Amino acid sequence: MRVVIVLLWCLAVAGMVCGGALAQAGETTSRLYRDRTGKSEVFFCWQISAPDPETRRIVSRKANATYRNICRPNGRTLRWEVAKPGVTGKAWVDGATLRLRGAVDGEAVAWQRPVAEAGWFQPLSFALRGVARGEETTKRLVTLRPDTLEPMSIRATRKGVEQVVIEGQAVEAVRVQIRLTGWLRMLWHGDYWFRTGDWVFVRYEGVNGPPGTPKTEIVLIEEDIGNARCLDRIGKQEESRLDTAGP
Repeated sequence: MRVVIVLLWCLAVAGMVCGGALAQAGETTSRLYRDRTGKSEVFFCWQISAPDPETRRIVSRKANATYRNICRPNGRTLRWEVAKPGVTGKAWVDGATLRLRGAVDGEAVAWQRPVAEAGWFQPLSFALRGVARGEETTKRLVTLRPDTLEPMSIRATRKGVEQVVIEGQAVEAVRVQIRLTGWLRMLWHGDYWFRTGDWVFVRYEGVNGPPGTPKTEIVLIEEDIGNARCLDRIGKQEESRLDTAGP
């Protein structure tokens, strides 16, 4: 059961740290999110840019972790990098193959697998916007666990339009629920809300642990924030950009 709990927490983290409206070519957007579990609170800063019409670069940071993504506008991931205590890794699509190299707690991890028909979608709060818009009411996809660097399968389902309160303001948003596939689907779920109209990710909610664990809530707290100010809020220096080249 402990393995399942850790997996669920990592699934939530993998999806929460990236999200937001689709940037136009040449634009860069930064937003600040608050992650609160019980009395514990941290902030996520992320930036999305469009180097060209067919590419989205998403960099998400908190004080001790950085996640970098290169995606298509529909959310399909081409390349992903993670750097945090105990884990470093990079994964990339090479033709019909998904390759990964990295290390977990000092142990090397390397594998290659066919790209699943469902597709590889690493930043869930970016990739799930299509489900929120109703392009698909349910979607099965593959994402990578940031703690073990192993792939896992999840299913996302559109639940409809709701009113949610974000920093004291009522917002109309579409809720998308994610669950693991197979027998694990009954053990846990997480919910993402996307603001109608611009489809910005505004909220996540889930209990990422055993019974009695406080609820985790992620909320958008500041928009149109400059990257330097965003990084300053989380106490992190600006870092180099993710390259689109191979390993």
